[in-house]
Amino acid sequence: MKYSVIIFLLLLIPAQLLGQSVSVNAASGHESLTNSEYSLSEGAVQVSGNQLLFAGQSVSQVISWAASSGGEKIGVIESGTGIKLHGFDYSGNKLFESELEFFQQSDETIKVYSYETGKMILRDNVANFSFLNPKGESLFSVSNSSQSTGGERTSMLSSDAHGKTVVLYNPLIVYSNGRGSRATIVFDEQNRQEFFRSDNREILDLKVSEDGSFITLLTSGSGNNYGYLFDRFGNELFSVELAEGQLGLSVSNGGEFLTNYSSGRVQVHNTISGETIGSSTSRNPVLYASYMPQDEVIIVLNGRSSNGAISEGMITAIHVTKRQIARSDINFTISARDLQSLSLEKTGTNRYNLTGLNKSLDLRTSF
Repeated sequence: MKYSVIIFLLLLIPAQLLGQSVSVNAASGHESLTNSEYSLSEGAVQVSGNQLLFAGQSVSQVISWAASSGGEKIGVIESGTGIKLHGFDYSGNKLFESELEFFQQSDETIKVYSYETGKMILRDNVANFSFLNPKGESLFSVSNSSQSTGGERTSMLSSDAHGKTVVLYNPLIVYSNGRGSRATIVFDEQNRQEFFRSDNREILDLKVSEDGSFITLLTSGSGNNYGYLFDRFGNELFSVELAEGQLGLSVSNGGEFLTNYSSGRVQVHNTISGETIGSSTSRNPVLYASYMPQDEVIIVLNGRSSNGAISEGMITAIHVTKRQIARSDINFTISARDLQSLSLEKTGTNRYNLTGLNKSLDLRTSF
């Protein structure tokens, strides 16, 4: 289908006059969650300072914690007598407990990543990553240090819900002649693939798609930003030059469409033809955007984020061929520990589920 470039403002015509609409509801069971409560597969984790409360469990002196994307598993690192790693399921059953003998309490880079399968990955000492099995036993470790004498920013990790595709990246490496970055796929203990390296561009955003099939990467440097799409093996599929100030990228299922978003603008690109099929500006700050090609609709989360809490929340839906826009305020509290974890799933015709917030949002559009 041939698309034309569509550029329009979000506040031109009231949606109600044209018959289009978007509804927003908290998912069943999430309605009463506060901004300090985060949904699990069943129930929720309550965060109070450095204490976690869930399913009858209480863990104090928490350094880092993470729930798997579906809320089935929870990993917690706490610093009581020494540093310990705990694994739980959503019902509060303790799956394992282990001492992290070589971790230092003064290390501010300690972080745990938890997966639906029960396995975990730990980060410590800026660039070290330990891969664990569901029993909390060490499988192997990887150092992601660039060894640059100029220094580097803390290494980051991105992966899919099951840890099938794991990417380690250095968002900023200081070289003698500039500031660069790199990204590497970890297949297993012996096999890794560096698929991106730059001596003059920093990585602003890197995400692995929900099913692990694609990797999106956003960079900045002198001049404009650049967006890239790779497959899970690190082969470059698409790249595009973008205006400065981009916040993130998202990719459609199948990888045919790439969406980029800044605080006030959203664009959608066809990664096969290279054509820009939709572009929209917004007076309300954009936090996330994703394109649903089956319905020809861009879904946008607007709002202002501060210390995890999101105020002035709004969902905007844009139909790219009908050139229609619908908006709905989010009339309840929402928060996000990490905006990079936001993900949109199609659940039916003109129906979607937005995850990664403390409560999932059920969305429905009509055009």
